[in-house]
Amino acid sequence: MNDMHTGAMIAFRPELPEGLAVPGGMPPEELHVTMVYLGDDHTAYTEDHRAMIGQVIRDLAVRIEAPITGVRTLGDDDPAATVLLLDSEDLQMLRPVLRGALMGAGVPVPEDTYPEFIPHITVGYGTSLEDASALVGQRVTLATLGAWFGPDRDEVYTNAIEETPMAQWRGVLARIGVPTGDKRI
Repeated sequence: MNDMHTGAMIAFRPELPEGLAVPGGMPPEELHVTMVYLGDDHTAYTEDHRAMIGQVIRDLAVRIEAPITGVRTLGDDDPAATVLLLDSEDLQMLRPVLRGALMGAGVPVPEDTYPEFIPHITVGYGTSLEDASALVGQRVTLATLGAWFGPDRDEVYTNAIEETPMAQWRGVLARIGVPTGDKRI
């Protein structure tokens, strides 16, 4: 676990991360798909916030399978992040549901820093695109959804693929009489 990480996020971890590690890249236990980035300072979230976030991830934890469809660099870091691109409508649909559920629970959720959500797993920074390209075509099972607060993790493992498609998901999107993040009631 990276003790230098100071941010907070909601993230999926792959079920078999060892098979996604590339030479010179991130350790397997750090490989993840960031669903909602909550900010650079995990200490901004109180114990009450953490409890609410934990309930949201327990309510929304699902098992998702997605193919790796490509490799590219992403972001402004120097060196740039080497990422595995995932093709998943389920991830695309779950992200706004997660954001809405967090805001509905009263958790402060910052504005998105990127205009478009690109489902991906960062395998390293400045790592070989060629090494990562060998993973294209594999399917990734995302079986653990968790909240990461700096080095601490609150995770939920899903041990069975849901028979109900994501389009039929049920849960709290907003609370009645409580303003949403975009000021609607």
